[in-house]
Amino acid sequence: MIPERIIENVLDRTSIVSVIKEYGITLSERRGKYRKCCCPFHGEKTPSFMVDEVKGTYKCYGCGESGNAISFVMKHDGLEFPAAVKVLAEKQNIKIEEREETDDEKTNRLEREANLGLMGRVDALYKAMFR
Repeated sequence: MIPERIIENVLDRTSIVSVIKEYGITLSERRGKYRKCCCPFHGEKTPSFMVDEVKGTYKCYGCGESGNAISFVMKHDGLEFPAAVKVLAEKQNIKIEEREETDDEKTNRLEREANLGLMGRVDALYKAMFR
């Protein structure tokens, strides 16, 4: 288990623009609040992938993909959360102090994952109902 403070440190020290550029993706010059490009997660001809440098987030208005630097690495490389954090932490020379999670932490994590899965299914249902 990676401590929350390490995850926050990784996100604070990681530029989402730099991460995206490392994958060979060319972003437009900053216009207003955002930079944009064609989404790396689905084929498109008109850029709908917006990157907010200040918040460290991205959102594709074509496919709905969104997140931060960690979720970008997860999606792009097909990694699980801890592996994506390790990739970014290594680039920032941040040491990760891993420890075994307690039974309570494991229970809380599994409950949170179940709730997130349920919310994702509910979200998909509502989107399907209102299209």
